[in-house]
Amino acid sequence: MALMFRWDGNDLSLGAEVDPFKIQINARKSESVTFLQKGVQMPVKDFAVHGTVINKITDAGIATTQFEKCSEGNTKTWLDGSRIGNINESLLTLDFVRQNIVDSPTALGSYDAVSIILNQTMSHTSSRFRNYHDASITSANIRTWAVRLVYLSLHYHQHRHALPEARIRALDDACYPVMLDRGVGLYDYECPSAKYLVVGLAKYGLGANVRAGAVKALVAGLATDRVVLFVNNVADLESATKDMGPWSLASCPRRDHQCFFLPLSPCVLLREELAAAHILDKGEMRALFKTGRVPLGRIDDRVLVLHLHFMPQLKLPGNTVELLQNYSYSLIEGVLSTDSRRPVMEQAIASLALPDEPRPAGYNYALANSRIQHALMFYTMRPNLHSRKRIDEILKEIIPAKTLPERSVGIPIRASDKCRQESQCLSFSQHIEVSSLLWNDVYPNTSHSDQPTLIFTTESKDMMHEQHAYISNTTIPKPFANMNLLMNPHDVLPNTGFVEEIVAKTTSFSADDAMLSAVTSLQLQLLARYTIANCCSNFHTLLGDFLVEGMGAAHHNDFSCLQEHSDPVYAICCGWHKDCKQKRAAILLARNSTDETMKD
Repeated sequence: MALMFRWDGNDLSLGAEVDPFKIQINARKSESVTFLQKGVQMPVKDFAVHGTVINKITDAGIATTQFEKCSEGNTKTWLDGSRIGNINESLLTLDFVRQNIVDSPTALGSYDAVSIILNQTMSHTSSRFRNYHDASITSANIRTWAVRLVYLSLHYHQHRHALPEARIRALDDACYPVMLDRGVGLYDYECPSAKYLVVGLAKYGLGANVRAGAVKALVAGLATDRVVLFVNNVADLESATKDMGPWSLASCPRRDHQCFFLPLSPCVLLREELAAAHILDKGEMRALFKTGRVPLGRIDDRVLVLHLHFMPQLKLPGNTVELLQNYSYSLIEGVLSTDSRRPVMEQAIASLALPDEPRPAGYNYALANSRIQHALMFYTMRPNLHSRKRIDEILKEIIPAKTLPERSVGIPIRASDKCRQESQCLSFSQHIEVSSLLWNDVYPNTSHSDQPTLIFTTESKDMMHEQHAYISNTTIPKPFANMNLLMNPHDVLPNTGFVEEIVAKTTSFSADDAMLSAVTSLQLQLLARYTIANCCSNFHTLLGDFLVEGMGAAHHNDFSCLQEHSDPVYAICCGWHKDCKQKRAAILLARNSTDETMKD
């Protein structure tokens, strides 16, 4: 570890008019530290070093010299101002900061560097998404590379303005503790060249926030060449932030997206900048999402605020694809021309201009097959370092070592409040019946020993009670002789996707606990080869977005919606599809009448 000081030959002092030089610190557990320079040992009392954080510096002049060097890329206004900083995780390392910022422009040229950035996603370790070596020119691999390149392009877009400052700090490890001692976090950068779009996340469930809000904001940021920040819990700035209160899905002191997920960007705003920001009105927002341009009078504004209408962004502004292609071409410049992956990368970039095909199966829900939007979702949902550690610990605990993804069926069950208005719902036993029909169709001659692992997750206490009753009832026939259920015992079962009211009434779990439960269950569902979901649920379609892009453990994934099942008993309808409900009711009524007649 190296720090910069001024030395007059006898004592450490700011007053000595000599050129600064580097003195290495040999940190020990004693109360003193020895400075080494040209073999001369100089003890300095009451100087403590703990990890990478300097706890006490007795000579203010020593720190000032180093601070001036490390903050060379920053303005006094930003350094002295009230910043809306990023979270300072205890697990955050200097290597992580360097790899995410300094190495990002050339990451594709190194398997190690690119894996560090791409592996921050929730993709399974054996997924197609993580097979960065695949150079095959197939339609599936072209699509996967297109999604990877969009993800990497967004990462670069959100980090590039921090590069000059990050390169200064990266020259000397001592910069990080010295800046931290002045209140500047390891992941906090001024980014003076950046312009911003600021958005607050809403009091909806996770799926709706990601698919209908976060993606929409990131599309707008790309189209307008602005860094996107999710800002919540700034009540003292209500005039500027309006509906950006504490995020209901978070409970750490920040009460925002970073309680569970990585920061969108290392770029950090001043509170006064946000307070003075222009809030785009409905007409300005409509024009922005259609054309990719901000109002003429606001082009030079450093900060603009969006109060989103949470609806999926189905059409991209005209310039978005071209911008992503330009970023992608820039990123693959770091890949050698002799690299066998270059041809598939180039085809993937060209393919971004092609329209997304409708979902092959019958129920074509919003964003079902949208490569670009899916990549933005994956970026939004990168667990922070603490969350990643907890998810991995839970999965290691609950997944048997011999679990085979290729012989697994995912049955995520969204029940509770979803069944009141938004969707018709099935019982637990009906979900098992659907799984059995699927399995017998794929493997018609299945023996007891070859029966699948059923991955069952839910937010519903009632559904969990149904599962217990079903398993314990030995009198009813079961389609699977051996019920091999894999569940998440750490599910907190909030009975809703809107956790705010439930959390306010209980001390048994927090909003962060509910988020850990939901995201761990989603990660667990990525283990399945076959998945049967309720596509009236944004959380289930979010799972489908991950699976369709090869983020799951199996080499291929079959994701199906109950809404497209061939048997109307299982083909449930969404609350907003009145014709579907009427048609299904008529078919079931006619079937029941026929059954009664046959009995007579």
